[in-house]
Amino acid sequence: MTQVRMTILLAAGIMVLLGANQLLAQEHFNDGDTRIIDYEIDDRVHIDDGEAYAETKTTVNIVEGGSIPRGERPYNYLRAYNQSIANISGGEVYGLAAYDSSTVDISGGNIAFGPLGLLTAYDSTTVAISGGEVSRGLVAYDSSTVDISGGSVNRLGALDSSTVDISGGEVGEFRAWDSSTVDISGGEVSFLNTRNSSTVDISGGEVDGLGAGGSSTVDISGGSVDELGAWDRSTVTLIGYDFEALDGLELDEVEIINGVPQYEVTGTGTLKGTWFGETESWTIDIGWNDETATIMAIPEPATLALLGLGGLVLLRRRHNA
Repeated sequence: MTQVRMTILLAAGIMVLLGANQLLAQEHFNDGDTRIIDYEIDDRVHIDDGEAYAETKTTVNIVEGGSIPRGERPYNYLRAYNQSIANISGGEVYGLAAYDSSTVDISGGNIAFGPLGLLTAYDSTTVAISGGEVSRGLVAYDSSTVDISGGSVNRLGALDSSTVDISGGEVGEFRAWDSSTVDISGGEVSFLNTRNSSTVDISGGEVDGLGAGGSSTVDISGGSVDELGAWDRSTVTLIGYDFEALDGLELDEVEIINGVPQYEVTGTGTLKGTWFGETESWTIDIGWNDETATIMAIPEPATLALLGLGGLVLLRRRHNA
């Protein structure tokens, strides 16, 4: 009986050791060279992991044919540390996490797919996306920077004073929280939600829906916004000219600054206007306008200077109408 018990305990110990080895199994790149990955690595991959590699700055390029699949628990992730560089131009990576001011450049391939696959950026990391697909989501923390000029991101989150610039590509649901800064000059965003004193500037591109809350600030001077809602002490400012309130919406002149009337948008309905430098008008459906929020329609001073006094008269006529 004793021998049987010892056999069972030995077998259990071997299983534990095998499990521990499986947990600890990792592929490391930390020699400062540039590595080309055009094959499958069914394992967790770490770049410059540890204080000993703080200045190594290894580069890993994942190209067509390269793959880091999900694998077994704990799932496989590519992790970049200590200012290392991960370039993805093809293939697929189940999950990617970047730390310590590292750089991630995505121009192709499929990243962050599956139920637990994510692309996460920490510690002032920089992520540039010009192509490819981030299937599940990207979250930026700790003052990281995200630059999207192409490709697609299904879900995007900006937290902890991070910065996001969108000049192209497609973004699904986008949450800008925690004093983050967002600049949209192109591309397409399905829905943008702002909170926690974040700042957003929209000068181009297409935003299907925009919800501003939590003391955030949004300036819109170009592009298109189909639907707009504002609540919880947020401020939305539309900078253009030839404003017109429709469908129950109202424009209330609250003050004149340097000869330029400032209009507060009250109620809900449709706002019509034109951006400076353009001739075609736009419309925005304002479906939520909380009494704690402020939506302003402010004519651009440069526009009025070009239009002359006739422009100011036109604005007042539309306001009075």
